[in-house]
Amino acid sequence: MPGQAVRASSCFATDGEDNDGDPVRCGKGYYTRSGYVPGQICQYDWNDVWDEVQARNRYMSPRTRIFSYLTADNGEEFPGKLSCDNQGYMKKLTDEENIISQMQDYYSFLASNTISVSNVTCDISLPGRVRSWDSWSRTIGVVGIDATLEEIENILLNDQWGSVYAFLVNERGETIFHPLLRPSTELVDDPIFIPISTLEQRNGKPTEFNTVAKSMMDGETGSLRIEDAIRSIPKGDFQDGVMLVTLPSTYYYTSIKDSEYVFAFNLADSDKNYRRPASPPRGMKIPVNYYANIESYNSSEVKQVLGDLYTDLNVQHNLAFFPDVPVTFNSSTVMLSPKTYCHPNTFLFRENNSDIAIEAHRFLNGIGDNIGCPQGRFRASVRPDVEITSLIEDIWKNNRSSEILKDVPWTYIGTRSGIFRSYPGHRSRKNFDPTKRPWYHRALVNPSKAAVSNAYMDANGIGKVITISEAVFQAPPQNTSNMSCGSMDNLQGGCPCARYGRLELYHIASLCVTVTWTFQCISGKCRVYTGNRSLCAGDRVEAVTALDILYNDFHRRMYGLLNSSGEAKSCGMNYTCPDGEHLCQTRCYLMDNLANLVTDPDFLLVSTTDAREYERVSLGRKEGDIMKLLVTKHKFFVPNQRVDFQGICSVSPYAPKVTLEGIVRTPEQEDDYYKNRGPIPPFRNEYGCIQDVVGYTSDDSVLGPDGIIADSVDGPCRSGNFFLSALPRTNLYLLVIENWSEYRQSYFYNFNCHISNRVFDAGAFRIVNGTCAHIETEASLKKKEKCPALKNVHMQCSYNVSNALTLPSLLQHLIATLIVILNWR
Repeated sequence: MPGQAVRASSCFATDGEDNDGDPVRCGKGYYTRSGYVPGQICQYDWNDVWDEVQARNRYMSPRTRIFSYLTADNGEEFPGKLSCDNQGYMKKLTDEENIISQMQDYYSFLASNTISVSNVTCDISLPGRVRSWDSWSRTIGVVGIDATLEEIENILLNDQWGSVYAFLVNERGETIFHPLLRPSTELVDDPIFIPISTLEQRNGKPTEFNTVAKSMMDGETGSLRIEDAIRSIPKGDFQDGVMLVTLPSTYYYTSIKDSEYVFAFNLADSDKNYRRPASPPRGMKIPVNYYANIESYNSSEVKQVLGDLYTDLNVQHNLAFFPDVPVTFNSSTVMLSPKTYCHPNTFLFRENNSDIAIEAHRFLNGIGDNIGCPQGRFRASVRPDVEITSLIEDIWKNNRSSEILKDVPWTYIGTRSGIFRSYPGHRSRKNFDPTKRPWYHRALVNPSKAAVSNAYMDANGIGKVITISEAVFQAPPQNTSNMSCGSMDNLQGGCPCARYGRLELYHIASLCVTVTWTFQCISGKCRVYTGNRSLCAGDRVEAVTALDILYNDFHRRMYGLLNSSGEAKSCGMNYTCPDGEHLCQTRCYLMDNLANLVTDPDFLLVSTTDAREYERVSLGRKEGDIMKLLVTKHKFFVPNQRVDFQGICSVSPYAPKVTLEGIVRTPEQEDDYYKNRGPIPPFRNEYGCIQDVVGYTSDDSVLGPDGIIADSVDGPCRSGNFFLSALPRTNLYLLVIENWSEYRQSYFYNFNCHISNRVFDAGAFRIVNGTCAHIETEASLKKKEKCPALKNVHMQCSYNVSNALTLPSLLQHLIATLIVILNWR
C-alpha cells in the first residue's frame, strides 16, 4: 500500500557442513526398458550460493534479511557469512527443546521492524541440506493438500456417458490417469507416468494427436476432431491387452487453473446422440430393491427408519456353498458403485454403514425426491437401470432349482451406469465397479458371443470359478426411417433380420461340432419385437449379464458333452499308440481367443491356493509344440507385445499359498481393510517393475472353409494329431489331440521341451537390461531327486608356471573325466 514498507526476510536452519548426508541429484532422471536411471550427483558449492544470493539481493528493495540457525557445533562459516552479509544474524540452537523460544530474537525483529506486512520465507532444513534459496520471494508459507490417485480417478469417472472416456496429464505430457493404466488400487509401487501419446497413438498414428498433445502441454484450452482416432478397449484382465477401434472422435482439453495438470476427454461421434435407458412402462410390477450390504438391515438405526426388513430377507450364514458369506435367497441385492453417487469420494470414506444403507434403500425404491446432482446424493439417470434390472429377479429365482443351475453360485448383471445386481443377494465391497471387472470387458469386446473366462479365485472366496458373460444391448431406435438397411450383412440396430445365421455341421476327430457362420446384425443379436418383427438389437452395449460356475462342475459338464458314445478315443481315454509300444490318450482343451486355457485335466488336481497353476495358463506353457505350429505355420494366433510400465514383480520365487486363512477374501474383510489399513503399508512380496507383456490374439479368418485346423505334431515335448475349431457363438476354441503321447519326457531331462514351452508362453516378464526374465515355476532336479549320484573320485591337480599340460598330464585328466562319466552312468 502507498506509504507503507514491506520487509522481506528469510530464516533457515542447517548444520553448516560443506557436504550432504545423501547424494544430491541435480540432473533429471529418465526411464529405460531396464528401469529408472537417476540424474547425476552434484555437490553444493557454498561460494556459488553466496555469489547468487548477493547478486539477487542487490536489486531487492528493501533487501532481504537472512537469519541463520546452526544445528551443529561445526560449520559456522557458511551460515554466518550468509546472514552477516545480508543484514541478519546467526545463532546456535543448543538443544531440541523449545525451538520457538530459541528463535525469539527472529520473531522480535519481525514484530519491531514490520510496519504493515512482512513477507517471510522461513525454511527449516534437514542436516546437510539447504532446501530453498528463494529468500527474496514474497511467500509467507506453503499450503498443500494430498489427494490419492483413487480420489482423482473417482472424480474423472463421475461424469462420463456412453463410450466417453477421460484422462489427466501434466505439463510434460505424462499421464496421471487413463483407463488403459492400472487402477490405483492395483499399484504396488509409485507409478511411472508414461507419455500420453503412448496410449492414444499406435506407431505414431494418428498424427493429428500430436497437435492435441502439444496444445495440452502448452496449457491451452480447445478441441480437435480426428477422423481416424484410435480407441483402445481393454479385453479383460490387464494382461489381456486391448481391442483397437478406429472411429471419428473429438478431443476436448483444458488446463486446470493454478496447476500443472491438463484434463481431457474423448467424445466419439456416436456419443453425441446418446440415449439413456428409460424406466419400464407404468403399471409394471417392480419388486422391492435391497441394498447389497444386507447385514446393515439388522442394525437398530436402519430398523427404526425402514422397519424390520432383515426378517423379510431371511439372511443365512456359513452355508456349505457360501462359506463366510451372508446370503439371502429371498431377493437379489443391488450394489451402487462409487460413480452412481454425485460425490463418490464422500461415499467411499464414510464409515456409517447404517446411514448409507438407509439412503441407498430409499433411492433404490424411489422413496422421497431424487433431485439428482449436484445437490442430491445419487445421479438421477441411474434409477431406470435399477428398475429395468429388477425385472430379471423372478427369472433368477424361479429357475434356481433347475438342474443346469444347481452348480451356479452367483448370477448377476452390471450396467454401464455402475449398477450391480446379484442373486443370491450378498454384499460387495464399497469400491466395487462392475464396468471395471474383466467379465464386463470380455463381453464388451465380444458382444455377439457368450464370453467365457479362465478359472480364477472367486471374489467372495468360495473357490475356483468360471464366469460366463453376455452383452445386453440398447433397444433399437423408434424411428428407423432414416436408416440404411439394404445390405444382408452388418445391419444396424432396428433393421429387419432373419432369425438365425447359416449353420453348418462338421466332425472333428471323433467329435461332432456345430459351426455357426455369418450373422446379419452388427450386434450379432436378431430379436423378435412387437408385431412378431425380427429386428437387429441395438449396437450399443448397455449392460453385461453373467453367471459363475464352480470350475470342477464346469469341467465335468463340458467333458461329459465331449464324450463320444461307443468310441475308444474320447477325451481322456487311454489306449496303445500306433507304434504298438507306448501309451497314448486323447487330450482335449478348451481355450479362449487369447490362447489361455479354460479347461485342462490338470486343473482338477491343482489346489485352490496354487493360483498360478490354473489362472491364466497359456496353451504355450502346456503344449508348446502345438502352439508353435498355430503361431508360425497356421498364423492362427497372432503374437502381440507391449511394455507395461506399471507391472508387478515378486521379491522371491513364486510358491503356492499354504492356506487362505488370514488373507482378505470376503467383501466385508476388504471394506475393513480399506478403512483401517493405516499409514504404514503391510509387507508385500511384490514391487513395481517394467515388464514386457507377451500375448496372442486369435484370427478366425485362417480357419478355412470348414472352420477347422488339422495337423500333426512330432516335437520335443509330445506327438499326436490335433484338430482345432471355434465353438459357436463363444470366445472359445476346442483343441483335440489324438494319439497324444509324452514318452519323450522319460529322458533324463528334456531341455528341448522345456525351451519349446517357454518360447511360446504368454504373460508378463520383467525387463532386465533389455532382456526378459521370469520366475521359474518348475522344481529343480535336486528337489525332484533326479540328480546323478556322485562317487568320491580323487582327481590329481597340478600346474606349472608355463600353464601348459604335458601329454601324460593331459591323459590323466581325460582318464579321470571318463571315470566320473562312467560312475554317473
